[in-house]
Amino acid sequence: CGYVGPVYAFGPRGLGRVALAAAGHAAAGQPPTVAIGIDSLHLLAAGAWAGGILALATIRPPGGWLGVEGRRLLQRFTFVALPAFAVTAAMGFLRATEELTSLSDLVNSAYGCVLDVKVLAIAAMLPLSVLAWRRLRASPRLEGSIALVVIVASARLAAFPLPPARAREADAAAAQSGTNQALPASGDLTLAGRAGS
Repeated sequence: CGYVGPVYAFGPRGLGRVALAAAGHAAAGQPPTVAIGIDSLHLLAAGAWAGGILALATIRPPGGWLGVEGRRLLQRFTFVALPAFAVTAAMGFLRATEELTSLSDLVNSAYGCVLDVKVLAIAAMLPLSVLAWRRLRASPRLEGSIALVVIVASARLAAFPLPPARAREADAAAAQSGTNQALPASGDLTLAGRAGS
């Protein structure tokens, strides 16, 4: 069995990101193919940006990050990090406009509060990234720690059953039909487990 280079992993990883986007909230966007495409780009770019930072956090170049080898690594990563961050931020903004109905959702909904944490963590990473980019000071471990906060917040956002925009759509559909869509209809199979006292 021969060696398969990292280039061949791009296809399966890309398909995995599209599948992840299609299984999430983007599938309910309008039109779904555009929302899934935007979310897929967001995931791919975020993986390159945050994943690269996490990879750098595991490395200790000889002479430190401001030494010759460290500067070379930072320079090489800059060519990936800058466009990846720009795409991540742009696609994330577009996805947020799909999932929120107004700016008040940022403070009046649990989804918005988690999104706030994610945005604040990214904002905390930016000065550290700029310092590393300008080769003034590099703190990949600190940046990597903050990147983990961003990843956890992203996972939490993906786990929300209904973001504010989808919740309003569900409420409007239930009001039109006159029934509560959350309750089982006659003939539905229901499963239950112990939920506590």
